[in-house]
Amino acid sequence: YAHIAGGHLGLIWSLAWTPLVLLGLKRAFDGSLLMAAVAGFALAIQFPMMIQIAYYTAGLGSAFWLWQIVDVALKNFRNKRIEWRSIGHLVAVYFIWLTSFILLGALWLFPLIELLPFNNRANFTLADANLYSLPPSLLFSLFTPTQFQFPEWVMFLGVLPSAMSVLGILISKNTTRWLWGLLIQAALIYTLGASTPIFALAFNFIPGMNLLRVPTRAWLFGGFAVALLAGFGVDALMRDDARAQLRQRQPQLIALALIYFVGNIAALIGSWFI
Repeated sequence: YAHIAGGHLGLIWSLAWTPLVLLGLKRAFDGSLLMAAVAGFALAIQFPMMIQIAYYTAGLGSAFWLWQIVDVALKNFRNKRIEWRSIGHLVAVYFIWLTSFILLGALWLFPLIELLPFNNRANFTLADANLYSLPPSLLFSLFTPTQFQFPEWVMFLGVLPSAMSVLGILISKNTTRWLWGLLIQAALIYTLGASTPIFALAFNFIPGMNLLRVPTRAWLFGGFAVALLAGFGVDALMRDDARAQLRQRQPQLIALALIYFVGNIAALIGSWFI
């Protein structure tokens, strides 16, 4: 809502296609190669609306695919045999996804590649890319909303989604929960920009990162991961063994609740000085 209030409608419209990209890939991993093409179509539609969001979505989709590859490799290692059919299917999914994106997005993609050397972003410095990165002093806003009115620095996601995402990590049986947990951590670190050395490494060594700015927009994907984990948490609570799982995880849940409570108090005090 902060970005809508800031007039960043292109960003929101672009982000709306990210779930379809990931859903298409998930269905493709499960067997439907047609859905890989659907994922490529969604990415191609997303691309002209906000290139930065499409770039992040492509990176997230690639990480999602790589996670599946690692999962299959680990299963092969445990079973002491190689399932070439599964590996071949995942390779075909990735090929179809990228090919359909290139073919459907060629109208915007190839002119952009041709114009890149003449774009002022080709000469971006680390300071340029670091524009509007989150000041570390505003990390407290993860715990509570503030009166500080700047859409790029709104971090608060709500108490209930945050709590349910913790349950998604602790008691869900969905193996991808670790991927989404890593995404939250990576997005949070990246939003801090040059305050951490990770941002400089990404700027210098990941192709395309040196053309982007406003690193706080990566937190949109952190929020997306929180929403997914919250869904996993709700799904886990509906299982018959949910109560036993909660009892088993009681020490961790109490510790996390105390951390959140203390953080919330600190955040409220900190917000008085903003």
